[in-house]
Amino acid sequence: ADGFIPFDQKTTSEIEDYIKRFNINTVYGHTRNDGHQDHHNLSRATSAAARKVPQILLYECPSTETAFEPHFFEALDEAQLNMKLDALKCYETQIAKGIVNLELIRATARTNGGKIKLTFAEAFEVNHIVRPSQSV
Repeated sequence: ADGFIPFDQKTTSEIEDYIKRFNINTVYGHTRNDGHQDHHNLSRATSAAARKVPQILLYECPSTETAFEPHFFEALDEAQLNMKLDALKCYETQIAKGIVNLELIRATARTNGGKIKLTFAEAFEVNHIVRPSQSV
C-alpha cells in the first residue's frame, strides 16, 4: 500500500543490510525531489544506508517534481531502452492509472540522449561519487 514506508532507523537498517550482504558499490535511488511520500522517504533512507558506498545516483520517475537536475548520464542503446520499457510493463495498474507512461519514458530517454549527443540516455542526479586516489 502507498504511503507507509517511513524514513526511520528500521528502514535504513534494512537497506544497509542488503548493501552489506550483496557487497553493493553503486546504489540507485529516487531523487529527493520526488513528490511521492514513499519515494521521498526511501531516497532519504537509501542515502543514509549507503553513505559508505562509493557511488549513489538518483533518478527521475513520474512522481518527480519539477526540480530534477541531472549531472551524470549513462548511454542507452535501443535494446537496453526496450528492456527497461518491457520491465516497466509489469506495473499494469500504474500504467492503467496513467502514472507510468511508457511513451513519455521513451521520450525522456531520447531527450537525455540529446543532451550528450547520443540517441538515448539515462540521467541521474549525483548524491556522491567517490573514486580511489590516483597519482597525477
